[in-house]
Amino acid sequence: MHDLVLANGRIVDPASGVDRVADLAIDAGRVAALGEGLPGRERVDCTGLVVCPGFVDLHVHLRDPGQEWKEDLISGGRAAAAGGFTTICCMPNTDPTLDTGAVVRDVVERAAAAAVRIRPVGAITRGLAGERLAEIGEMVAAGAVAISDDGRGVQDGRLMRRALEYARPLGIPVAIHAQDDPLFGDGVMNEGWRATELGLAGIPAAAEETQIDRDIRLCRLTGTPLHVAHISTAGGVELVARAQAAGLPVSAEATPHHLLLTDEQMPAYDTNWKMSPPLRSPADREAVVAALAAGTIAAIATD
Repeated sequence: MHDLVLANGRIVDPASGVDRVADLAIDAGRVAALGEGLPGRERVDCTGLVVCPGFVDLHVHLRDPGQEWKEDLISGGRAAAAGGFTTICCMPNTDPTLDTGAVVRDVVERAAAAAVRIRPVGAITRGLAGERLAEIGEMVAAGAVAISDDGRGVQDGRLMRRALEYARPLGIPVAIHAQDDPLFGDGVMNEGWRATELGLAGIPAAAEETQIDRDIRLCRLTGTPLHVAHISTAGGVELVARAQAAGLPVSAEATPHHLLLTDEQMPAYDTNWKMSPPLRSPADREAVVAALAAGTIAAIATD
């Protein structure tokens, strides 16, 4: 007799290749058996539900420290657990920035009380300013699992090369917010007919694609794993696919909004639809969906 049986659910476990309707038995908080008609002191009917390992979100913004009125480690952890996530990676755009070992260590220590595992992502540059490298080694020693200047693209190619070279022996990936600032300009939405119709400054796909191209070349030069955050364009997807085909350690993620929505659906002057990178064209969205199905994009991250 098992402690708990989750009965008749669709059991999905990519690690073991399981995807079938069955009972899952749990004893002392651990999975004990998989089968049909398993006996349990408590049985929960999971008909029509999916039973799977906890989700991992590679890209969340907890705003802690410094902007706890938006979100903090505890509230963010609870929200993640409610959505089925057991591990989340928090971005460094906090106040102070996650750019030193001390700040990362503080987050790691306080995150121990959260409902899920919280893994900090350290900054590439101090204060996310794109001028000097952050304390990468000290942040990794304190618990950072990657580095990123998320929300900002590193404009200095030489500095980006140094970051990749520094990260390689530490065994961490470098995640990029692919944005060429001069091309991005004062844009507020995707460059296309809808932006023209609304009289708004557009953001060309090239603003993303040029930085992805540059950083893939730097990945080839340094051998450091490169992760493209919230990819949004067909051209960007093609660059990642080519890099992977060439054997480079390049991965990418997509957001739910870039998988589901386009600029053409955007209501007039509704800032709820303003984001970076912006919602793109239907063709871009279709390319992102196809890349996810093909495995070119490895993860869905909420950002």
